[in-house]
Amino acid sequence: MFLVDLHTHTSYGSACGYMTPDELARRAKFIGLHGVCITDHNHIWDGEMIRRLSSDHEITVIGGAEVTTEYGDVLVFGLHRPVRDVSRIEDLKVMVDAEGGVMVAAHPFRGEFSFVNVPPAMGEIRQRPLFGFLDGLEVCNGLSGQKEREFAARVAAELGLADTGGSDAHAVLGIGRCFTVFEQPIGSEEDLIQSIKERRCRGALWNGALLRK
Repeated sequence: MFLVDLHTHTSYGSACGYMTPDELARRAKFIGLHGVCITDHNHIWDGEMIRRLSSDHEITVIGGAEVTTEYGDVLVFGLHRPVRDVSRIEDLKVMVDAEGGVMVAAHPFRGEFSFVNVPPAMGEIRQRPLFGFLDGLEVCNGLSGQKEREFAARVAAELGLADTGGSDAHAVLGIGRCFTVFEQPIGSEEDLIQSIKERRCRGALWNGALLRK
């Protein structure tokens, strides 16, 4: 198994981030993750910086982005063009497909669950435009509750989407709260994309213990 936190934010590319990329990589390795994806808001990462982080900290680091669309936030991997002026999910899909990347809905049901809320019907879910553009669904988000995670897992299975997990960490102590378990080692962006497309992964919740000794 290869453990990767697929959703994190740093002060380098997100105004809401409170950790540097180096602090992120260092902490991720310390708790036992094998890799981490930096998905700052509407920010595309420089490849040379990503390679430097991977080399310096001896951990797989992959640059992605969390892009704001009219249907919610979407994690993208494999895209290397600016996205700050992209807001329509159809436009984003064209760009990602052109570069052979993938799109994963971030926290797709945030705000829809409480003690009194009834989960949306699956028929309604199938009619939501968002789900027609995706390769994966963030089933396990570090800020999501159990009901939300369980429902997201059901939706991913019903719609045939990859099941992923990410902490959504904006500070060091949040890293790894949720992560993705890959069946094969992830040594590059290409490995990550292929595994998500083939659905050889699943989201998981961290229990607080070191993931490896």
